[in-house]
Amino acid sequence: ANEVEAFKRNPKAGKNSKERAGHGLMDYALHCGNGGKTVICSSHLKDGNATPVPVDVQRYLLKGNIERLVVGHVPHGDCPTVIRSGDVAVVMADTSYSKMGHASEWGVDNRGSAVSE
Repeated sequence: ANEVEAFKRNPKAGKNSKERAGHGLMDYALHCGNGGKTVICSSHLKDGNATPVPVDVQRYLLKGNIERLVVGHVPHGDCPTVIRSGDVAVVMADTSYSKMGHASEWGVDNRGSAVSE
């Protein structure tokens, strides 16, 4: 709750660093953040290679009429990665290198500006 309130008061505090308001909450949402302890997201990569969606996860998704997962912030080569597992497809894409050294109001970062359809 304290991090949410800090972010609401000044969302740009700390710029693009670990001192950024709400950093702990964002860190919790990363598979490699928070010491690897997260329930929010995972990775479809193992040792740098795309892996199929486990059959039990496919069934669960399809039961909810979910056939495609589109996930971001997953650098993997220089183009999106598509993983087809049965009737489920995962599209992994990233804009990390869309404009290297982009100067934003957060500071300089590599997220840049990107457009997709």
